[in-house]
Amino acid sequence: MTVALHSSPILSAGTGGIPPGTTSNYARLVKFIRLEDKVNPVYVFNDFEETIDKASINHTKQYFSKRKDLIGKIKKDLGGGSLRWRLDNFKQRLVFVPETRDEYAALYKNYCIAVIDLILNETRLENPYTQIKTLQQEDPDISENPGITVFLVHNLAREYYGTYSFSNENQTAEPDEEFCRLK
Repeated sequence: MTVALHSSPILSAGTGGIPPGTTSNYARLVKFIRLEDKVNPVYVFNDFEETIDKASINHTKQYFSKRKDLIGKIKKDLGGGSLRWRLDNFKQRLVFVPETRDEYAALYKNYCIAVIDLILNETRLENPYTQIKTLQQEDPDISENPGITVFLVHNLAREYYGTYSFSNENQTAEPDEEFCRLK
């Protein structure tokens, strides 16, 4: 069982070309895409999980590089010197803003189906998708059926928290502890 989440604003860059042979008029879909993004309500897709990936680490590094004030305060609290940090207890989950405009949701779903059909016809691959549906509530029921279920949402974000341990060059780390240097 695989779950794929698609957020319409993220995929909207690819809607310039209408798949050949489709009879639906997607001009209205383009108008919807250009409307202001919705940011509410925010629903939880899944519970926090202890997973970490390169994107999360990169986001953390970018955050620290933009927060010179915070880094300065931590350096001062630790007595100066070069800082090192380690990420502990990292957990993340997905949150989403549902697409509540029925016409847009239907058009977008039809567009996704048309694009998938086009690609599968061109590549002569089997359709791995068992369902494509618009997600409207928290914690969706994800069945254990084989195949991929696609949930269409308006906006999608990753929410995470972690514990960051800081030390300076004057402190010694235990041999099994790995720290990243902050510049």
